[in-house]
Amino acid sequence: MIRVRKSKLRSLKFTILVLLSSAILVFSHRAIAQPAPTFEASVLSEINQVRANPKAYAEWLNTQKRNYQNNILRLPGNERVLTHEGLSAMNDAIAFLRTAPTLPPLSSSPELSNSARNFGKIDKKYDRISGSVAELRSRTQKTSKATVLLMVLNDGDRNRSVRTSLFQPNYQSAGIACRIPLNLSQFCILALSSPPQQESRPTQSARQPERPVQRAAEKPESIAEIEQAIVDETNRLRANPQAYAAELAELKQYFQGNLLKLPGHPALETQEGVAVVNEAIRDLKATAPISALTVSQGLSLGARDHVLDIGPKGKAGHYGTDGSDPFVRINRYGTWQGSAGENISFSPIATAKWHVRQWMIDDGVKSREHRKALLNPGYRLTGTACGAHAVYGQMCVMTYSKQYIEGNIQGRR
Repeated sequence: MIRVRKSKLRSLKFTILVLLSSAILVFSHRAIAQPAPTFEASVLSEINQVRANPKAYAEWLNTQKRNYQNNILRLPGNERVLTHEGLSAMNDAIAFLRTAPTLPPLSSSPELSNSARNFGKIDKKYDRISGSVAELRSRTQKTSKATVLLMVLNDGDRNRSVRTSLFQPNYQSAGIACRIPLNLSQFCILALSSPPQQESRPTQSARQPERPVQRAAEKPESIAEIEQAIVDETNRLRANPQAYAAELAELKQYFQGNLLKLPGHPALETQEGVAVVNEAIRDLKATAPISALTVSQGLSLGARDHVLDIGPKGKAGHYGTDGSDPFVRINRYGTWQGSAGENISFSPIATAKWHVRQWMIDDGVKSREHRKALLNPGYRLTGTACGAHAVYGQMCVMTYSKQYIEGNIQGRR
């Protein structure tokens, strides 16, 4: 779980972007000249110029095609870069910019810059903040213009996560820290923030045991079955919260201290024991019936992307290996509006009922964000995906949105 400092930015939806261009330097790594003290300001100024006039930037990019030699990009005054896609990434960027809307400039935030400078220490040093957090990286070039050019090209990333983040219209403030040493190279880290839009933020399931046992789930449902079953189970909970409270009460007999010993399943270690179940029961009893969720194809595909990404790698959390957050993923296949969220559950017990119960109980999650998502009357649409997880056996992702405009997904998968 990414953790950052508590500050007066708690009310902001906060995104840290450590911008990664997947371009690879051809030469052996060597020390890069130290940027001038105003380098960060120059990078932000360049980003704002791109946001202010993307069409003009597209035409300037068109003049840079001459700097390609096959897949090698030789930017004047900068190191040569071996790209993955060659000219195709630049052509894609030009096409994107020619239709991109004009955006207001990002204001400079010293607090966000301080957060960016502490990249790499976030997990250990700071408490969790409100909002989404994503990590993307971009190598620092010798000039700010070349640094931003690589961000816009976003070579090698089929989802163009960096470019998408730079052109998110809701971002209003930014902080930048450059000369960050990572893997013998230097990077720029960009921290962006926007006013709150989401009614609830994404949360992963309660912390699993530190050394989980890899084992097959007993009587697992098929992937297609469990995905629909999770939607059905969620809607059953929302339709009659009081009845669901009675079902949760039956779990209490299987607690022995902090261990939950369900018949036919391995013992599960909880953090809060039966107390958190009692709390969930109280919340359900106090909740009026909620309208059912309707399945969205785009939301389901966004959930599927995350399962296919982190499941085989045994990773956890809401941020993909490409740095994408839940909102970026669901926007690949449409546009969410109003509010959105994501729940993730990891478990060797591969049944829909157990995944939904984990979210409702929300053991070890102080904010109870899983529970809030299930009981959020503002959510009208959902998407679900499940799959194998290399460490925990199975994972399921459920995405939510108040409104969602389905995109044209033909040929995108």
